[in-house]
Amino acid sequence: MKYAGFLVPAEGSNHPLTERLVGSGIFSNQTAVEVGVAVRGFFTDDDGELFLTMLGQLERIVSEHMPPELQPPAPVDAEQIFILFHNDGRIEIWINETRFQVSTRVRRDVNAGELAKLGDISDIENVRLVGIDMPEKCGFVSFIALHGNRCLVFDLRPVLDEWDESSWDPIALLTASFTYLLFRQQLSLTDAEWQVMFEQGWFPFICLDVETVGAMIRAMREAKPIDDCLARITENVRSLLPEIGRYFSSHAVFDRHRAVIVQALAAYERRDYALANTALLVRTEGLLRDYYARGEATRKPDQKRYLNAIAQRSTRNPLSLLRPQRFADYLESVIFAYEDFRNPATVSRVTRHSVGHGVADSELLNEKFATIALICVYQIGILTSTG
Repeated sequence: MKYAGFLVPAEGSNHPLTERLVGSGIFSNQTAVEVGVAVRGFFTDDDGELFLTMLGQLERIVSEHMPPELQPPAPVDAEQIFILFHNDGRIEIWINETRFQVSTRVRRDVNAGELAKLGDISDIENVRLVGIDMPEKCGFVSFIALHGNRCLVFDLRPVLDEWDESSWDPIALLTASFTYLLFRQQLSLTDAEWQVMFEQGWFPFICLDVETVGAMIRAMREAKPIDDCLARITENVRSLLPEIGRYFSSHAVFDRHRAVIVQALAAYERRDYALANTALLVRTEGLLRDYYARGEATRKPDQKRYLNAIAQRSTRNPLSLLRPQRFADYLESVIFAYEDFRNPATVSRVTRHSVGHGVADSELLNEKFATIALICVYQIGILTSTG
């Protein structure tokens, strides 16, 4: 038997990793609704009843192809289910037997043999199967439960007669699923919550540990100022200053900016926040212009073009905690925000423009904005670096 995909209602998940065919039919035993056939999907607990319906379809696939004497656990009870759909119709199923090799980016130096904790992980780079030989262009389904979170990803397009083979990337889907499972809280931000965070000048920067980002999100959701977490944020950042300094000193992306940025880091370390702000904010644009120029761009750079360049930064992880598109949105609406400078006395924001034009009120060049400027430059460096 060949499976075309999972049935989903027309108003179902609109996650960008989900692709469906147009169709209609019976979605459940009780209700006839317009449905699509999802051939590539990413579904999680955040999808609510839809996710439970998907697990029901997964359970039927497993029960139809496992010997009854094995009595496999239902998806709600399993930790892992992995299924391969071969083009000749064969189906292979692994239940609680799948091993993964997870490559991560860490916030500090981790020595060989040293245990790395979740708080040390800043991003998931890629995830690979261990012990399962996955043929080229083979349909698959992966269900994983971890830390109380569950995720179902699949790509069944190889069983179709015609499909875009260039976009087949199981590693990308597996990497996205592990990122969701480990960092669900910050990946579940709604558009409205992102807007609130931007309005308060903040972003879940990749250098901040999961506990600090969690505290920021909780404050926001409790309608408290994220600035209430400033002491915790700055403590987190100060603990990373040696690592940030090594990064600034060693990566080529900072070559043309190193003398200024290293001195700005020293100013921040001694709490000279006005100088740190002034030096770092203007360098955000310089780093972005450098990145734009290193690409294949032939048009004159402007703010929109170099922000688009960083938004389209290629990453193997569609849910990378670097959040290229969201970060570009943050840069545009916060760091490069427009403000009328005709009357400098009315300028009320600390931005690259207000600082670069010398109209930002020096009283506003404080610890908060120096911290944001520092870790913003750090995140731009990571996004624009090839290493």
